[in-house]
Formats: sequence, structure tokens, C-alpha cells
Amino acid sequence: MLFFSLKLGKRQRGVLLAALGGAAVILAGWGMLGGPRDGLSPQDKAVPVSAQAVQQGDASHNEGRLAFLQGLGYQTEQEPEEVVDVLIPETFDTSYENYNALQKQQGYDLEKYRGKKVKRYRYKILNYPGKNVSAAATMLVYKGEILGGDVTVGGEISQVRGLAFPEEPPQS
Repeated sequence: MLFFSLKLGKRQRGVLLAALGGAAVILAGWGMLGGPRDGLSPQDKAVPVSAQAVQQGDASHNEGRLAFLQGLGYQTEQEPEEVVDVLIPETFDTSYENYNALQKQQGYDLEKYRGKKVKRYRYKILNYPGKNVSAAATMLVYKGEILGGDVTVGGEISQVRGLAFPEEPPQS
């Protein structure tokens, strides 16, 4: 079992409680409606991730990005495997629309960053569940803010999933 503690001020506790309360309301409403009718299987659905609830530092610094990933339950290499400048296109093609749909499921939205140059950081995940599975977490960062991200899982079948730590190993 993993325990950690945070020392939060009044304002930070308020933001955390509001984010968690909002997530609970969304998930409760989602359950009452039988979930979205998007044709995705349960393992493909992303769990909303609140950057305010998890992020412990400025994502423009490595320590902040590592704290974010650790807050989600990941153990990663200490340095990113890759750091790349990415231009989010003005007009989304089908692949960007699909990727942004994943981001929206997590509480992010890339639409307001159309035409912006952002940094993409990729970290090797060391504790992804399952045998013979390689995984990497990718985060998009603009001016110290995490705009979205994903986890790419390799193995027999490669998958792109939301950032939430999986409750069970991927199925091949």
C-alpha cells in the first residue's frame, strides 16, 4: 500500500476538493446515464484526471512533471526519453479529433491551443502492470501547464490510453 502526504494551504485544499467533487458529480451522472454511447470498450475509456488535483509543481520543470506522474501512481525514469516541440494544428484532421476525444475524456481539451507550439515530454514507465509490457507516458505542456497526455503501451498490441493508472493489466 502506498501513502503520501501533502501540505496544502486553504486555497489549494479548496481547489482540490472542488476538483474531486466535480469529478464525483461527473462520474455519478455518467453512471446514471449508462456511460457514453461512443462504442469504446471499458478498458479504452479514460478516467478523468484533474491536473489541479494531481499536479504538485510547475510542469515546465522536470520535477513538476515527475510529481504529476508520481501523483498518478507511475514510477518513471528520472529524465524524459524525448522532448520535442509540437505544433498543434489550426485544423484538426481525423487523427487529431480522435486524440482530442481522448483528452476530453480526461478533462483536457486541445482545441483552445490550435496553432500553438507546445512541448511534448515522454517518460519511460517502470511500473506498468502486466508481463512483457513496455509503456511510456507522454505529456503536452504549454507555459508550464499540462494540456493533456497519454500512455502508450507496447507489447503484442500497441495501445494509446488515458493518463490514469490502470486498474488491471492490458489485455492482449
